Amino acid sequence: MKETKHWKTCDAMILMTSIMGANPCNCAALEVLKLECPRLASLFLQLRWIKLPAELKLMKEAASIACQALLLTMLHSKTYPFESMLAAKVEYECRMKGAQRMG
Repeated sequence: MKETKHWKTCDAMILMTSIMGANPCNCAALEVLKLECPRLASLFLQLRWIKLPAELKLMKEAASIACQALLLTMLHSKTYPFESMLAAKVEYECRMKGAQRMG
C-alpha cells in the first residue's frame, strides 16, 4: 500500500515540475497536486513566493512596459472609444516597448 502512495507522490512531483517548470502559474497542475498530495502542494505554493533577482527585474520591467502602454492607450481612448482598437493599441505599445508576448 505504501509503495502505491509513493508512486502517486512521485507522479505528482513529476507532473508539477514538468508543467510548472514551463509555466509557474499553471493552476490546473496545482489543482492535481492538491488532490494527490496536499502537503507537497502547500510547499510549492510557498516556493512560488521566492523570486530570484532576475525574476524580480523581469517583473519590474513587465510592469513598467504595461503601465506605459496603458497610459498611452488611455490617451488614445478619447479619440477611438472602441474596445477592439484599444486592445490592439495596448498590444502594439507593449510590443514597441519590448514585450515579447501578451498574457
